[in-house]
Amino acid sequence: MTTKLRLLIDADVDPALVKRIAEHAAFNVKYAREIEGLRSDDDVMNYANRDERLVLTLDADFNRHNYRICTHHGIIRFTCRSRHSLVLAEAFQRFANSGHRSKSKHAITFLTERWCEIETLKGKAIYRYP
Repeated sequence: MTTKLRLLIDADVDPALVKRIAEHAAFNVKYAREIEGLRSDDDVMNYANRDERLVLTLDADFNRHNYRICTHHGIIRFTCRSRHSLVLAEAFQRFANSGHRSKSKHAITFLTERWCEIETLKGKAIYRYP
């Protein structure tokens, strides 16, 4: 039995991509644009912590210097070269199917076109997709 990963998707993510992610059965999704009062990164992170959600974002300010590892429920950040929503959707789909979703809790996860890197208090691990 798997548990749905709870995500708060940052306002910088395109609504079409949010819809594709929300349709995936493995995720319980809320979108920051649809929640009143989420104006800053700190607002987004505070809401995510209260609601026990990982933040999914394109914003490089969601990093270990601004939000220390294990002080939040997790950050998943797209670091793909392309910002096209189809590329991002494919990167997220590979991550969703990779079996590494559970490792993203309380960590910072970076998604690229070919791999994900999960940074925890113990260090970094890179998981390359087949």
